[in-house]
Amino acid sequence: MPAQYDIFLNCACGKCFCSSSAVPCISCFLCALIHGILIFIGLLLLAFIPSNTSMLAGAGLLGLCYSVATVGTVMLCMTMFGIENYSSVYPKISMGTTLANAAGASIIGYLYDFTGSYLIASYLIMAMVAVSMIIIAKCYQRKTAR
Repeated sequence: MPAQYDIFLNCACGKCFCSSSAVPCISCFLCALIHGILIFIGLLLLAFIPSNTSMLAGAGLLGLCYSVATVGTVMLCMTMFGIENYSSVYPKISMGTTLANAAGASIIGYLYDFTGSYLIASYLIMAMVAVSMIIIAKCYQRKTAR
C-alpha cells in the first residue's frame, strides 16, 4: 500500500498523522480544546462587545463550532474508545448529544422569555463547555495512563 494511504488510515483510525507508526493521537484532544475555546470567544464577543463587527465575528465562530462538533464527536469517540467499541458507544453518545441539543434550545428560549436577555444562557453554555472540556481532559489522561 502506498505511504500516503497508510498515513491517511492511521489518522482516520486515531493515530497521529505525522508518521505511519502507531503514535497515540493528541490531535483529537487538541481539536476538542480549540473547539471549546472558540465557543468561549464567540459567546464573549456576542455577549459583551456591542458592535456589529463583534456580533458577526461571534456568530461566525459559533457557526464554525457546529461543524467541528459534528465531526469531532466521531473522532473523539474513535480515539477514546477504540474502533472495537465504537459501534456500541457512539450511538449512545449521539443520542445523548441530540437530546441535549433539543432540550438546550427550549431551555435557552425559556431563559430568554423569563429574563429578556441571552446573557444567562451564554453563562450556562460556557459553564457546560468548561465541564465538557474537563471531562475530555480527564478521559484523555486516563487513556494515556494505560
